[in-house]
Amino acid sequence: MRRRRGDIPRRCSGDEKAELLAGARALLLPTKLNDACPLVIMEALVSGTPVIASGNGACPELVSGEVGFLCRGEANLRRHRAERGDLAGSLPGEALRDYHYLRMARDYVPNTVRNVHKDAFPSVIQ
Repeated sequence: MRRRRGDIPRRCSGDEKAELLAGARALLLPTKLNDACPLVIMEALVSGTPVIASGNGACPELVSGEVGFLCRGEANLRRHRAERGDLAGSLPGEALRDYHYLRMARDYVPNTVRNVHKDAFPSVIQ
């Protein structure tokens, strides 16, 4: 099925989701929730897609000026577009490096095991 620009399916996953994110000019996430870690931001960044997000939850920790910007309303969005222009284009390699699932697993799993289980398994965790 051929989609028109801006048409997004209600649910998608796998290759279809990766293709949509990689082909997007930007990901817009105007969330009002204090989400601890919006996965879609990392998925967009790994796809090379800039992110425009609200300043709620973990968005400020994930979206730097190199990979997109935080938007606090329509006026802020218009001002940013006038100052910086279009966000379209690929992101620096740092986004792929920082948010790749293998890097995240390599860094977080050992720390979690060490911190959570150090009292339960002192002879195993050193």
